[in-house]
Amino acid sequence: MLTIALTGGIACGKSTVLQYFKLLAQEHSLIKLNIIDADQISRQLLSGTLSKNNTKDTNLALYQVYKIFGHSIFNPSQQIDRAQLRKLIFSSKKNKKKLEDILHPLIYNEICQQKQIIQQQNTAYNLLIMDIPLLFESRQTYSYDRCLVINTSKKLQISRSIQRDQCSEEIVKQIIANQLSQTERLNQADDVVNNNKTLKALHSQAEHIFQYYCSLLSTEAI
Repeated sequence: MLTIALTGGIACGKSTVLQYFKLLAQEHSLIKLNIIDADQISRQLLSGTLSKNNTKDTNLALYQVYKIFGHSIFNPSQQIDRAQLRKLIFSSKKNKKKLEDILHPLIYNEICQQKQIIQQQNTAYNLLIMDIPLLFESRQTYSYDRCLVINTSKKLQISRSIQRDQCSEEIVKQIIANQLSQTERLNQADDVVNNNKTLKALHSQAEHIFQYYCSLLSTEAI
């Protein structure tokens, strides 16, 4: 199995590249593509409802978040108000670290468990993509064969985020400021896709990288 860690800053195009990988894998009869999505895991960890007694029947992450931040980030239905949570953590590095100290270890453990299950399938042409936006920021010891960074300009990150997430430019800039710089991220990359031009150009780069990963799998399988 070949394991790829996919990462990049906010609104760099990670999801677009991943969707194209899925299409390419469908056209390749030998490749079995598996995906582990850190953002999806994070959403699941913070899903659900705070129990009436605030603790006993609440999932671990939700309970720990409540203990630190209280009711201020819960809506009237006792679910996380994600807009309020985002505003809270990106206005304070201290609050951001508190949330990360809760979520990052739990996300790491879940990714490792999912990876172990996939490895047990023992398929020679398994390609595993671990989509981890905060791969380096989380400071967890993820194991992978290659790191693929999707890179784009700060200007495009801001405009795409505002359009996609309907949030303010100020919030987007705060998010970018709290992520690893482009230079730091690129210095740790094995492979890079630059998403500064057209969708066609992005797909062309993604296809080239995908074919390269297929060639590595073929070599492993011999």
